[in-house]
Amino acid sequence: MCNFQDKGVTIYLKELLSRIKDFVREETLRGKYIRQIEVMSQLRSIQKEVSKEVEDMALIFDIEKDIRFKQGLEKGVVQGREEGKLQGREEGKLQGREEGKLQGLVQGCGTCA
Repeated sequence: MCNFQDKGVTIYLKELLSRIKDFVREETLRGKYIRQIEVMSQLRSIQKEVSKEVEDMALIFDIEKDIRFKQGLEKGVVQGREEGKLQGREEGKLQGREEGKLQGLVQGCGTCA
């Protein structure tokens, strides 16, 4: 990340990322280099631009677009809802018992006086 006054940040980044795309075939290694660029970009206050260019160029595999990831995510959401419902039922039962005890004490004490 040198002086890019002659070209401009966006053009410089496109060239740099294009070179990485052309010369680095292995995705994990490409991801490593891009992360290094992102870290260096923080020092130059251009991380937002780097992030945008990386996203626009689709240089690394986006796991969130993978069908298996989406299937697993949906399964996790369904499972989480079911667990939440079960937990809610249990908490409702406990709250009902507590309210019943309190109501019983109030009614029982009313006959004591």
